Amino acid sequence: MEGPFVFISFDVMMREPNGRELPTVVNSGRATSITRLHVIALLFVLFAFSNCTALLLPKEQLPQFQLPASLEVQSEYVNITLSNPLHCPVRISIRSAESMLQPQLAALNPIVLPAGADTSFSVTGTFTALPDMQITVHMGNPSHEVLPATISLPFPADKTYRVVQGNNSQPTHHTDWSRYAIDIDLQKGDTVCAATDGVVVGVVDQYRYGGAGEAWKPYGNFITLYDTISGLFTQYVHLQHRGSLVQVGDAVQRGQPIGLSGTTGQTNIPHLHFNCMVPAATEDGLMSVPFVTVEGYNSMELHRGQVLQR
Repeated sequence: MEGPFVFISFDVMMREPNGRELPTVVNSGRATSITRLHVIALLFVLFAFSNCTALLLPKEQLPQFQLPASLEVQSEYVNITLSNPLHCPVRISIRSAESMLQPQLAALNPIVLPAGADTSFSVTGTFTALPDMQITVHMGNPSHEVLPATISLPFPADKTYRVVQGNNSQPTHHTDWSRYAIDIDLQKGDTVCAATDGVVVGVVDQYRYGGAGEAWKPYGNFITLYDTISGLFTQYVHLQHRGSLVQVGDAVQRGQPIGLSGTTGQTNIPHLHFNCMVPAATEDGLMSVPFVTVEGYNSMELHRGQVLQR
């Protein structure tokens, strides 16, 4: 069914006070510690798998994209450079437990980077080593109005499926993150299509398994699309191993095949979890919203067992 967060990866290039470059670190954890630099990668989505008790959980959580951040530490300042490689805006917040840094960082947060943009700035202090910092990233800019989007059902034309779970329902579609999502009974290997025009801003497709237990939530394969015209995000979750037909940065058209359905993440049955989301000032950064498809379906009226035909 639903999963919690989509973990975003950061390439962190750090320099010691003498200017010597430290090894690049890639982190994909929501609250994973990296020596002196803690990178929190938040942004969300869902997953499915079978037999949680019989299968071992994956050893690592995979990023849906990499966001480079470089820190250069000198004796009296830290220079921070952030880059946004995506075709959507991102919001970045940096925090530190160090009293000399946190007020300066708080005045900057959140740092909004438009698509493809970068920024560089300095914070001052007295440093003899790399300072403790946390970086949190969310997709989208809540100050931008999201326009009505043309949305199709996320599977090929002339196909018929049924709703497995409708909106605002148990067990998993009852939070701001997933309230208006729908689960559709696509089988393993069935084609998943883009519901809107847009650009791919996130892909995870290397997980193999799933299970009913909550522990499987972070381990599902998915694709995140961004409609550059409307500002709407759509996510397609529980794809099979290597089930993405697209890469981050690819432009897609509504109805184009983008993936293959599966059972990765938190699920014990094959299905596609489909969600429309907008940027929001919430913990997750994105919020599920109702949608109406060109086929005439209103997500707020869909219920378990209902037939969907494209």
